[in-house]
Amino acid sequence: MKKLTKIKNRLVEQKYRFDIGMTMMTIMNFILLVLINTNQIRDWLQAAFSIHITTKTLMIISVPAALLSVWLFGTFLDKVVNYQATLRSIDNKRNPELTAILEKVTLIEKRVYEGDMDGKGRG
Repeated sequence: MKKLTKIKNRLVEQKYRFDIGMTMMTIMNFILLVLINTNQIRDWLQAAFSIHITTKTLMIISVPAALLSVWLFGTFLDKVVNYQATLRSIDNKRNPELTAILEKVTLIEKRVYEGDMDGKGRG
């Protein structure tokens, strides 16, 4: 059984590392998308607003802008949505071990407040 637990923990560790890497790849894909579409963005700026800008200048502006927009969205999720606390709450609701522990703690608190420490009731 311990070997199975070790394997399970190892798989969870690898998934966590994969999730971190996937987050970074998502950011890189977003930046690459901006870079690939630089010519179309430049043409659109020229047609819509008569703004003439070189591709090199647009790339120098758009890559930091892409990183800034990802950071701003992360800040919004952190400060406004409180994403991490919400995610933790959902994870806790799905955890049967934590639910059992919280039920026991609630029972103990109830007994303490009622003065029934031995669990036999007042009598």
